[in-house]
Amino acid sequence: MKRTEIKIETHEIKIIRSRVPNSAYCERCEESVTTFTPEQIAAVFQMTLSEVCRCIQTNKFHLVETRRGIALVCGGLLEQR
Repeated sequence: MKRTEIKIETHEIKIIRSRVPNSAYCERCEESVTTFTPEQIAAVFQMTLSEVCRCIQTNKFHLVETRRGIALVCGGLLEQR
């Protein structure tokens, strides 16, 4: 008996729009990076806000502060995943 195997590959693109500044200098990456709110990161990675906060506390996600003092998440982690 002959067997046929079919593989299906899917891709997903999420577009994030924001009213907060979208770039800042990340000291850990040592470069200017695109930044996101913790809520945006939670939506992209399908995590709870508490899980995102834990990742920030354990340094899995970098927290960067804009010149206005707004705390945002470094977008460099999106390239790593």
